[in-house]
Amino acid sequence: MIRMRREPECRDDGFSVVEIVVAAAILFFVLTAVLGLVATTTNMSLSAKQRTTMVNAVSSHMEWVRSLSFDELDIAGTTVDAVVDAQRVVTVGGYTVTINTQITDGRSGTKEVRVDAVASAPGRSSLTMESFAAVWDSEGGLTANSDGSEDAPVIEFGVMTPVADSVLYGAYVLGGAPLYIDADVSSPLDDGVISDLTYYCYSFILEDGNSIFADVAAWTPGTKTVYESIQWDTRQVDNEGDPVIADGWRTVVINAEDAEGLISTLGRRFYVDNHAPELPGIPSAQVYDNVETRVSWDVAEDGTDAAQKYEVTLQQVVSDDGTLVELSQTIVTEAVFLHNGSPFSRYTVQVRAGSPRNLYSDYVTMDLPYVTRPSATGVSETVYTGKNNRRESDTAVSISCDTPNFPVASATYDVFRSMDPNDMGSTPYATNVGSTFTESINKLVRKFGTPDPWYYQFRVNYVASGYRGFSASEPPAYSNIIGPITALEESVPMEHVQW
Repeated sequence: MIRMRREPECRDDGFSVVEIVVAAAILFFVLTAVLGLVATTTNMSLSAKQRTTMVNAVSSHMEWVRSLSFDELDIAGTTVDAVVDAQRVVTVGGYTVTINTQITDGRSGTKEVRVDAVASAPGRSSLTMESFAAVWDSEGGLTANSDGSEDAPVIEFGVMTPVADSVLYGAYVLGGAPLYIDADVSSPLDDGVISDLTYYCYSFILEDGNSIFADVAAWTPGTKTVYESIQWDTRQVDNEGDPVIADGWRTVVINAEDAEGLISTLGRRFYVDNHAPELPGIPSAQVYDNVETRVSWDVAEDGTDAAQKYEVTLQQVVSDDGTLVELSQTIVTEAVFLHNGSPFSRYTVQVRAGSPRNLYSDYVTMDLPYVTRPSATGVSETVYTGKNNRRESDTAVSISCDTPNFPVASATYDVFRSMDPNDMGSTPYATNVGSTFTESINKLVRKFGTPDPWYYQFRVNYVASGYRGFSASEPPAYSNIIGPITALEESVPMEHVQW
């Protein structure tokens, strides 16, 4: 016998409207909390990034200020040597940091530097920061006291400490000598005691190694006089093992305090050079005339300072197979290179940034070679016919332009003509004329008239081949302007007027 299961007479599938509303409300509150947490986290992250950007910018600025000579340390324009801008704007990662600097004379021959910074970004609240430093005449070997007291400790660098502006790397001075920082410190008081002695660079106590276990240059002598030295390693690290002494100008400071709480400091500036500089910007060229070109690039950073030199390699394009002929390697100290080349030739430049220890970045090559300007020359001769009011001038003009000294897929020549050499116009007088152009100009000059004073200029449109060639995007080359045509009955060269 087969028993049939009887289905319920009614079924309640799905959710009721009340259940759906309750579930939606719960989901809404959960999503609101999660989104609020995400928004808060994102806002905190952006604020931290904004504050970090501001702190780094101010720290870099203050480090640069400390690296200046005592004469340079003033607001630009207040003294002959002053170089500090009253306001400096730095843009990093979408944040703009405005740094305002005030410099006043302090006590005991110091200068007090006060910095107020504001970090802003679109859609973000501005953050502010203040920083202060008292800078002493380290090059003059003066000791700076915290309160100007003559009873404060007296500090002198020892004979092992490198001279000011020496180049340091690792635990050595440029030239290979070990890097030692030493100092003699004493209290001028009869019963004075030096209680604390510290050697530091910026805010980091000097260490004699590049590990977290290195010894530090900090002592508590408890004596009237004290001499201490340390073989400093500029590659020192923090507790996380990260390097803390950046390349660039750095000031080593000796800090001494006596039992009475009187503090003195003495500093000496050095250049730390452990790493090669960053890449310079891509070089670009501005061609002035047929022989002079100005090549420039964005300054490369060497730690916190601008790179001190650049190696510039000049090459010329000479063949269809992409061969380059190296013409020179030049060391320059600014981010600019002036080149006197040959007319209507094609050149390229490679640049790399260098440090005092001859550590170099990789080469950076300009995107497109530059072409020097072609030179135009020409002659004119005027013949007169007729008399009095029927007198006419017939002027024969023959001008020519340099052909490219580099491989080209094509080259076309246009000629501009004007009676005003300062306005040759934008529409050519003759097109596709070749590198030589001739014409005869007739004019009714009557009894005392002369031919019109025409000036000429070539424009060469070309497509270069060979190294980075076959691009129609290269700008045309314009020759010099020559003229005016002569009114004399003899062949006379037209003069170079201007580029």
